[in-house]
Amino acid sequence: MSHREMIKDNLTKVLSYPNDIYNSTYKQLLDNLIDTKKIKHKFNLANEELKRNSFQFLIGYGSNNYFPNARDENYIPVDWLPKILTYDQYTYIQKGVKQRAKAFNLFLHDLYLGNSTLIPDEIIKTSNFLSIKNQSLLFKHRIYAHIYGIDMVTDQKNKIYVLEDNLGFPAGMVYPQMLRQITKQYVPELFAGYNIYNNSYTDEMYRMLSSLSDIEKPVVVYLQRGPGAVDFFEARLFSQQTNIILADAEDLYFEEDGRVFLRLSNGRLKKIDVIYLRLTERFRDLYESLTKTLMGGETAVVTFKGNMLPADKAVFSYVPQLIQYYLGEEAILKQPNTLWLGDNSYRELILSNIDKFVIKSRSGVGGKQVLIGNEANIETLDIWKSKVRNAPESYIAQEIVYFSKFAKWDDQKEILMPVFSDLRMFGTIGKGNKVSVMQGGLCRFSSSTSRIVNTSSGGGVKDIWVQKDS
Repeated sequence: MSHREMIKDNLTKVLSYPNDIYNSTYKQLLDNLIDTKKIKHKFNLANEELKRNSFQFLIGYGSNNYFPNARDENYIPVDWLPKILTYDQYTYIQKGVKQRAKAFNLFLHDLYLGNSTLIPDEIIKTSNFLSIKNQSLLFKHRIYAHIYGIDMVTDQKNKIYVLEDNLGFPAGMVYPQMLRQITKQYVPELFAGYNIYNNSYTDEMYRMLSSLSDIEKPVVVYLQRGPGAVDFFEARLFSQQTNIILADAEDLYFEEDGRVFLRLSNGRLKKIDVIYLRLTERFRDLYESLTKTLMGGETAVVTFKGNMLPADKAVFSYVPQLIQYYLGEEAILKQPNTLWLGDNSYRELILSNIDKFVIKSRSGVGGKQVLIGNEANIETLDIWKSKVRNAPESYIAQEIVYFSKFAKWDDQKEILMPVFSDLRMFGTIGKGNKVSVMQGGLCRFSSSTSRIVNTSSGGGVKDIWVQKDS
């Protein structure tokens, strides 16, 4: 068996898609990998370019430290072979993402008007994301959630399931753009035979932020948290490729009427029209000032405390009902059954069968505070039972989705190896509740010993290509 035949045989075993999808979608990619020695060298060059661009994340999210400690820095593992979506697959996801994002904003609008919603009061009142003070604030164009990252997996029958919704600051939005640029530079032969969409995430983000202002050329500021923040790479890329201005909290000047200005290097003040930030401990002192800004209604703030409420994992189970209630439509995207453990009517039944569920903290991020029941030992299961019983309102139980594995290139063995992976697609929501779904995304993959795909838990990333309609 030739080396190429060995790779093809390995690929067909690794890919979890039916043969017809493999043949039409990945056959060309296999042909582009014939010279593996040359490809390996080019992958190494691409990895070096990533390091030169400081493609990394910080342990602990860096929310409190302006400058990172060297021990906190980790380069993100990258695989240069893409996940490929057909045009039909993307169109299906696009419709589902738009539907969910629109429903989220309509739900938040009702909530902050004081209207009743479908979500039980006990879930809303116990959410870490809730901010009742938002009822008195003026969010531009009634848009509360502006950035949406949706985490999906493909099960073993090739059906797509949503596992989580992320609002406000879904990590990795610009990662695929950087991966695409470097791939074109160092491994251009991978694209041979493919007609795929460009993935200009930075431009899409800027268009959305600009749409929130009432003037033609708004001043848009990204309030950075410094080199010690997990989003520093993204902030830098946004600034380099758009008219978004990077600023520190100390650069802002607030008037009593809520107007906010940027202090320029020459000492002059420039009025800000749109502020994008991540509300963390570093910006705690700004919260009162930003509240005044939103009461004035002149400046848009993206994102803001309380507007991530639909991302609460206890709200997740109600999303299909929210879509039906606000849009009069059936939910397009499927999702696993999810139950809030603050409801004592079924809690003990779930705890007695905890090995059959995934248990998650309602506000956990980065793959942390997650129990995969069927992979845990008895001691771990008992620890989690105690956690839930001590604070049941803080956890949800989710049906286990047996999702498929995907191919990752192994540099050492020069073969494709199977790893668990998901799809993180991104949308922006601007004026008129208009949702734009980016034509690509971030495929996150696990380490060889885990199902958890988050980079902060040892996983890595690859680009998602979307094929154009032929």
